[in-house]
Amino acid sequence: MQPKLTVVVPVYNTEKYLRKCLDSLVNQTFKDIEILCINDGSKDNSHIILNEYAKKDSRIKIFNKVNGGLSSARNMGIENARSEYITFLDSDDYVENNAYELALSRFVNNKVDLVHFSTNLVMEENGCERYNQDYFQHKFRGLVKLTSYVINYLDVCAWNKIYKLSIINNYGIRFPEGKLYEDNPFFWSYALVCDYAYFMPERLHNYLSRKNSIMNLTMKVQKTKVNELSHEYDRLLCFEEFLSFIFKWNLFYKVALTLEKYFEKVF
Repeated sequence: MQPKLTVVVPVYNTEKYLRKCLDSLVNQTFKDIEILCINDGSKDNSHIILNEYAKKDSRIKIFNKVNGGLSSARNMGIENARSEYITFLDSDDYVENNAYELALSRFVNNKVDLVHFSTNLVMEENGCERYNQDYFQHKFRGLVKLTSYVINYLDVCAWNKIYKLSIINNYGIRFPEGKLYEDNPFFWSYALVCDYAYFMPERLHNYLSRKNSIMNLTMKVQKTKVNELSHEYDRLLCFEEFLSFIFKWNLFYKVALTLEKYFEKVF
C-alpha cells in the first residue's frame, strides 16, 4: 500500500548518531511511513547499522550509492518516494516521537501545501557553532498565505517541514548537486508555487550542532576566510538556480518586490 509519508534520511559516516536518528523514526506514533535511507558512500559502520534496523522494520529501505553529497542523496530519496507527503531528516538529527502525527494533522484542508514546525538546537560539545535559536523559531502561527513577504521571513532548512510530493514532482523541484546552500533554491522554489502553510510553534525537530557537520565546517571556513570566495560563489549559483525556476514557471510577479533586495544581500 502507498504510505502516507516518506522520510528521506541521507547517511554519510554518522555511525555515532545514526541509532538515535532511526530510533526516533521507527518509534513514531504515526506508523504509516516509509523510511528511505540513502547510504551516500559511507566508509564507517553506518551500513551495518542500517541493515540491522532494516531487518527489524520493513518500513526502512536502504539505497546504496557512490558518494555524491547531501543534495544527490536527497534527490535519490525524492525519486524513490511513493507517498503523498515527504520530509527530510539528517542522520545526525532526530525528531520527537509524535512529530509526524502532530505535523500531518495540520494539513487541515486542500489549501495547505506546507507544514512548518520549530526546531530545538542541541549542542554536542563546546566549539560547535551556536546558531541563533530565533532563526528556527518562525514568526507566524497557524494557517498563513505564503506571500513573498511571508517567505522572506522563513528559514530555508529542508528538515523542519513536510511537503506535498505531488508539488515537488509536478514542478521538477530538486536540490542543486555539488553546491553548498542547497536548501535555499529548493525551499524557495517550493514555497513560490504553494498556496498556504501551517505554522506550528512546537519544537519537533532536534538539530545537532557538531564540529564535523556540513554546516559547522562551512561556518568555520567562512570565519577563517579559507576558500571563502568559492563558498560565496556557491551561494550565487544557488540564487541562479532559483532565478531559472522563477522564469521557467513565470513566477516573477510573485517576487518582483523582494527579489532585487535579496540578490543584493547575496551578492
